[in-house]
Amino acid sequence: MLVHPAHRGRGIARTLISVAVEHARSAGAETMVLLCPQADVLRSAVARVTS
Repeated sequence: MLVHPAHRGRGIARTLISVAVEHARSAGAETMVLLCPQADVLRSAVARVTS
């Protein structure tokens, strides 16, 4: 997922990830795998969504 630089900092990616997580949970998923070549970016995104 990419957010255009002009639109970053508005919570767009966080919202998309949150919606995906909620959709997976409501469908009965117990595990979700997020792949990201930059581990620090992934950790940061997950921390914001799960807190």
